[in-house]
Amino acid sequence: MTVETSTYFFDLLKASGLNILGRSAAPEYSMSATTESVMFGNTSNPWKHGYSAGGSSGGAQAAVVAGIVPLAHGSDIGGSIRIPASWCGGVGLKPSRMRVSSGPDVDEGGWGYSMNLVQAKTVRDVAAILDCVSLPQPGDPFLIPKPDEAYASLARKAPAALRIGIVLDELVGVKVDPEVVAAVEATGKVLAGLGHAVDVAKVDMGGPETLVATTDLFFFGFHHRLDGYAGRSGHIPGPATLEPVIDAVYRAARDITPARFIAANAAANRARRKLGAFYRNYDIWLSPTTARVAEPWGRYHLSKPGVDWNNLIEEMFRIPCQYTIPHNIMGTPAMSLPLAMHSSGVPIGVQIAAKPAADHLVLQLATLLEAAMPWRGRLPALHVSL
Repeated sequence: MTVETSTYFFDLLKASGLNILGRSAAPEYSMSATTESVMFGNTSNPWKHGYSAGGSSGGAQAAVVAGIVPLAHGSDIGGSIRIPASWCGGVGLKPSRMRVSSGPDVDEGGWGYSMNLVQAKTVRDVAAILDCVSLPQPGDPFLIPKPDEAYASLARKAPAALRIGIVLDELVGVKVDPEVVAAVEATGKVLAGLGHAVDVAKVDMGGPETLVATTDLFFFGFHHRLDGYAGRSGHIPGPATLEPVIDAVYRAARDITPARFIAANAAANRARRKLGAFYRNYDIWLSPTTARVAEPWGRYHLSKPGVDWNNLIEEMFRIPCQYTIPHNIMGTPAMSLPLAMHSSGVPIGVQIAAKPAADHLVLQLATLLEAAMPWRGRLPALHVSL
């Protein structure tokens, strides 16, 4: 089955001069925080063979960090750019909601939660690509403010003194690895040394029930989507064509009624309001990207035994998405930076985020951190030069 139309995003990438070399690996229907699949096998973390590269854009970030390509496409509905960036040791920005057009066939990806951009190794490259693809397109449902100056230029300018809140609350009940906590606190100290006001913030998202709401939102109509694919490909969805977790979601999606979808949307709105209160007191959110670093293959595999709709959130989403999904809910720009290494030999991602439409502020602060806590000299065990 091939695509029937192009996207504005892809057209803008080509217009920017990028050469499209191929397709990187992703989990089935991009529905996991790891890039492991029955059809294509498992994508390894470049730092440690047999460990997860994250997902869903794990193949993309693994290819970048391993030196195969300088940039690769990523999309993010709950952390799918930032989780691989964190676990592989790359740079990944989820832009503000509607910063990048999802047209022409889609008004907003994932009901407004999903954004496209790239996996990269440097802040400079992310800023340059954002300039190329953040162009409003005909028919976009709404526009958001954008600086007059290019992101690539703005990223090189130091921001004024900022109010930075460190977020270490267990938003959905996941305990944070002590080494990850230490990496975030060390980043806070560096930023304080650069003249910014750094404090520990308190954040409430509504607990694990918020993940129940977003899961209903994301999978509303999922069965219709797969049935549509079946009409084009001739492959009927079921145990013979889907991994077990996806098959369970396909069947359970039939029970997500319009009334349940509306209730989920209301619950997500309540979570958005609670989370948004953070920006009354702070300019920048500083947290782990993920509560834990990369783990061995199998932890989030879509064929993991015993996983069904009833324990999907606990087994697949709660641990990796605790600090990423708040920014999909809020529509805020959020970036993972590889600012530390874990004693297990894999990277630690630290996340910075700003208010909606303040992508330039995230890039400016990221540039400061790239200079103050550089990662350029690190080389993973799995690299094209070795």
